[in-house]
Amino acid sequence: MNENKKLVLFDFDGVLNKVPLHDSIQSLANVYELFIVSSSYGSEVMDYLKKHGYEDYFSGILGLDIHQSKEIKIKYLLEKNNIPPSSTVLITDTLGDIREANACFVVSIGVTWGIHDRETLSKGNPVEIIDDPRDLVGAIENVLK
Repeated sequence: MNENKKLVLFDFDGVLNKVPLHDSIQSLANVYELFIVSSSYGSEVMDYLKKHGYEDYFSGILGLDIHQSKEIKIKYLLEKNNIPPSSTVLITDTLGDIREANACFVVSIGVTWGIHDRETLSKGNPVEIIDDPRDLVGAIENVLK
């Protein structure tokens, strides 16, 4: 297993497309390998990334065209990159995504600027819940140190 490499997986709808995260994404891409695991089609996500100048920061998009289950997509990324779950974090705005990450033994960080509120997100036991996008980089660094 590649214990030195670390993955940051982003949900798309409600996370990346809700608030400006360009500086955070750029900073994270210098340290971690970034992927998008989404329920949207990959082409829609790529259009958004290109429009907002994010496309060079992500190593890949696993969208609805790959599979409906985020659990299957997360397991695929772990296997493909030979990464242990402990070297991976999912950033999401939904309880369902947190539960799918938990099924893969991947920790998650819930963000409250998307679909679910803090109370709902907490039901999945994410490692952290953040309300302010400016706290994203620090939260990820704390999890993947």
